[in-house]
Amino acid sequence: MQKIKRAIVFVFLLAVAVVVLLFTMENRQLVHLSLMGQLTPDLPLALFVLVVFVLGLIVGFAINWLRSKGLEYKCRKQAKQIDRLKSEQKSTQEKSNLPEISHS
Repeated sequence: MQKIKRAIVFVFLLAVAVVVLLFTMENRQLVHLSLMGQLTPDLPLALFVLVVFVLGLIVGFAINWLRSKGLEYKCRKQAKQIDRLKSEQKSTQEKSNLPEISHS
């Protein structure tokens, strides 16, 4: 099963590499971009598109990482609250001499 997964990943990455190579070969014309009156030097169109693509990947990864850190914080906070409530339940049951209720 592991070999099949590796083969699928390899084929996918190979296909992406071929598409990027073809895109680069087809879009070699020189262009310049203007942003707020500032012009970029003449560079191939493919370079601009690939840079924007990579920047999008980095921004997407950063947003996902920040979101996962927020979820980890929430989980830790809730785990502490669960522990606190369990200890409160235990102390309350000890005071009242009631049998302990087990929640699985």
